[in-house]
Amino acid sequence: MSKDVNTKEQGSGIALSINSCGASDCQPGWHWTTAASGFDDYDLWAVFRGHGQLSCGEMSFDISAGDCFILPPHRKVVATHDPDDPIYAVHVHFSAVGDPRFDGITEAEYRYITDTVFFRDLLNRVVTYHYKNENDTAVFWLSAALFEFFHSDIKATPRVSAGTNEQNVYAICETINMSSGNIPRLAEFAAQYNYSETYLGRLFYKVIGVKFTEYLINARINKAKFLLRSSKDSVTSIAEALGYCDTCAFVKQFSKVVGITPGQYRNS
Repeated sequence: MSKDVNTKEQGSGIALSINSCGASDCQPGWHWTTAASGFDDYDLWAVFRGHGQLSCGEMSFDISAGDCFILPPHRKVVATHDPDDPIYAVHVHFSAVGDPRFDGITEAEYRYITDTVFFRDLLNRVVTYHYKNENDTAVFWLSAALFEFFHSDIKATPRVSAGTNEQNVYAICETINMSSGNIPRLAEFAAQYNYSETYLGRLFYKVIGVKFTEYLINARINKAKFLLRSSKDSVTSIAEALGYCDTCAFVKQFSKVVGITPGQYRNS
């Protein structure tokens, strides 16, 4: 039986404990409604596929891949999704004692997670170690996920209120994040959305805060990290799958970003 463990950050007086967690590959008829009093703890709830709607207290959101929430205690939550594009989400219910980041959070706290591959890997580790009853390790990975959440560059209002240009940029990010193979280049996205390549590059930087090329490189490298650790595919195969013209270019870029070669990363 799983045993909850409070883990204190040394010298900080902060204690995190995981109460439950899991992944939900929602069926077409899925509908989520809590009691009027909501939960007794916090819920880190991240969407990695699909489209739908979520309301928490007085706030409502259109949701899709990359949307992440901290849902506070004692707030009713209602969520639905498009049956033709069902939601896949990972959730972690937790308590946080002495953590000032949660002071004053009485409504849903929202972030748009640009690197969903990395963030999903963090949450998968939380779930895996919690299920193995290695709760100290699970809390370690939850701490990492919360760090990523609170340090996200984008603290967004619901994306339903965003202008068309912003929505297009978020859609481009979603395409990059969800791509399992060769990722389209800026020129391809520009043609798809009827922008000039130069204009789209400036728009992307304005909305996301980093250049498209930097975002694309980071996405590729993080997908490479995932493949190196989760598969037995050769470095050459991974490079080709991610759209690199040759293995040397991939190894050079990976080493520059990560600090070690793909082979060293796989064996670390």
